Amino acid sequence: MKVCIIGNSHTGALKRAWDTFFDSNFKNIFDLTFFASRAQRLEGLKIEGTKLIPQNEYLKENLKFTSGGKPYVDLSLYDVFLVYGLSTRPYFLSKVFYSEAVLIKSIEDNHTSSLSFKILTMIRDVVDTKTFIGHDPLRVNKDRDGIEFDKVLTEQYSLGISLVNESLFFPLGAELLEQPQQTIVGKGRNTHSIYSKGSKRLDVGDEKDGELHPESDNRHMNDEFGKIWLESFLGRLKSEL
Repeated sequence: MKVCIIGNSHTGALKRAWDTFFDSNFKNIFDLTFFASRAQRLEGLKIEGTKLIPQNEYLKENLKFTSGGKPYVDLSLYDVFLVYGLSTRPYFLSKVFYSEAVLIKSIEDNHTSSLSFKILTMIRDVVDTKTFIGHDPLRVNKDRDGIEFDKVLTEQYSLGISLVNESLFFPLGAELLEQPQQTIVGKGRNTHSIYSKGSKRLDVGDEKDGELHPESDNRHMNDEFGKIWLESFLGRLKSEL
């Protein structure tokens, strides 16, 4: 199965995990190609035929480096897409009652302006291949690492993801995925801090490759997190073969 993963700096944890931790049991089944660039630089992609073409040399070199030599994304070549990070946020369903119209508007406001959604619509302009969306990791708050797991509050996260899918992504042949539960702590709104320790910048072939994020960074996750996330995702794909 050919899997195309498109994303920003958050994709670095997934790519390093794939290169480091996964053996032939996975690699004989899945062929992963990563197309990534830091921050919002994938804004520089434009559709030309079946391809997403970079509009500047820096982005082109980033794509070549992360993909193993491919200077553009040929959307016709892949069996599955994963659009990861790119300002996609989780959605928490409030315990306060709101009308359906208000909820739908809130979901649209929360998601349709993201670069992730833009990439999804570009994919849909060309192919109808199943596309998964991975939101930015839940932020770390060390003060919440030891809070007893609260199923009720965690359901606000799961139910929120379900509502986003039903109202926005499923009609587009896409699906927003939950972050693996084993990485989530107490109140269901944070990632355990062990998964941010030692996180590194996305490697794109420049002087910042391998550079550690500051200790104060609470948004980027490490390779162990990437391993857990990919195991969950690829397990899902394998179950559907």
